[in-house]
Amino acid sequence: LLIGCDVSAAHWVVDQRLGGRKNPYAVKALLGWTVFGPASYSEYRKRVDNHTSKIQTLEYEIRKPYDVEFSDAYSSDKSLSVDDKVAIKIVEGGTRFDNGHFVVSIPWK
Repeated sequence: LLIGCDVSAAHWVVDQRLGGRKNPYAVKALLGWTVFGPASYSEYRKRVDNHTSKIQTLEYEIRKPYDVEFSDAYSSDKSLSVDDKVAIKIVEGGTRFDNGHFVVSIPWK
């Protein structure tokens, strides 16, 4: 389970069990227990670190499926009708993010 740091409440420590020095220890967070510590104490330990960070806006995530679905909507094979141009202008000019929701103007009432 991979949870980002932007969900900090998921990482709150509710309980913990500490071992002695160089022993594993356990931490209970809101989603359950996690054990930390070395797997072995051999001289030849292999260390693996992995850090991934990806920032995407909500707007990008909402537009992505539509960009794929309608990628050929503006094809140069056909020209747009006057009604199409008016509809596109209404939708593009009337789309906004309001109080946590996207609002899109309806071209025809």
